[in-house]
Amino acid sequence: MPSILGTVMTRDRQAWPFLGHLLIKQIRIAVADLRNVPRYVLHALIGVAVVCGLLNLWASHGDGNLPGASALFGLDPYRISSAHCIEDDTSVEARWNGLAPALAILDQVNPAVSTWFREKHDNGLVIFGDKYSDPAAAQAKYDIFRGRVVVNRELFCENDGTIAAILCHEYRHSRQNLGKFCQHVLSFLVVRGGNLSIIENDAVIYEQNVQNAIFGNGRSRAKELAAWEHSAQLRNQNSKHVLLSPPCISAVAKTNQLP
Repeated sequence: MPSILGTVMTRDRQAWPFLGHLLIKQIRIAVADLRNVPRYVLHALIGVAVVCGLLNLWASHGDGNLPGASALFGLDPYRISSAHCIEDDTSVEARWNGLAPALAILDQVNPAVSTWFREKHDNGLVIFGDKYSDPAAAQAKYDIFRGRVVVNRELFCENDGTIAAILCHEYRHSRQNLGKFCQHVLSFLVVRGGNLSIIENDAVIYEQNVQNAIFGNGRSRAKELAAWEHSAQLRNQNSKHVLLSPPCISAVAKTNQLP
């Protein structure tokens, strides 16, 4: 028994130097890797800078020639023609027909947009969404991956001129090159929620220019309120209460805040 114990202890004493040597070797490897970290970081930063530079170059190529807007004559942009289209039992065909007054405005102000939108519809790329109960949902949205235009129910609470301008907003998104979209995706790495201004600024400016052409460089609060009152009277005659719905209440509140 003592001889067996002595043999085990002897082997343990022989193993310790080996384990110690192995541990020191692993520590040296780890330290060497740590010394390479700055180099790895530098390479990664250079790679990101190159990608960003290429995307900037791509985005700077521009979005091509964009159609301008002409002044509106003979049509009432303050009219709310299609408030009935926010009802949940409204058919897709009725909602498409509900956009006709806005498209008639665009036929005069910006024919390229009305043609684009009709072609989207003919190709089955206009989708009528049902984001009625979602306060954060956009009234309309362009799907860059599928080339679709999504029109949500609350868009029909707006007057015809505003609907026309919003369709121009989505048209502008459709003309943005993919480089700008990739820049927006990369912005999520440095900005929480991403930097929407990268893709929204162009569309907002284009929409504002169209609004100026439609409403004559200024919106009339009196005409806005008169249009809402007229719409409310029509809905009451039909025993509908569209203006009690959250999206329309929000739109009325926005109207009341106009100067």
